[in-house]
Amino acid sequence: MTHDDNSDDPIVYLTTLANEPIAQMWAETLRSNGIKVLVKPRGPGFAAWGSSFSFDHELHVLASTYSEAAALIHDLSAENDETGS
Repeated sequence: MTHDDNSDDPIVYLTTLANEPIAQMWAETLRSNGIKVLVKPRGPGFAAWGSSFSFDHELHVLASTYSEAAALIHDLSAENDETGS
């Protein structure tokens, strides 16, 4: 589901993941399903010494796509639990 006019569609929190590579992997899955996603590092932020690579990262999506995104994240989580990843 793609939305062209998102001016009145608020950005909402979806989930927190352990680090940037995992967050980017899940974000790419959302994007490949037509869901716009923002990946936001947690912790001290970009101005801190070093890299935010290993900090928790949050995924945020448009409110109108939250249900679809949450279902995809749920499916990804279930797959990871089954494979032990």
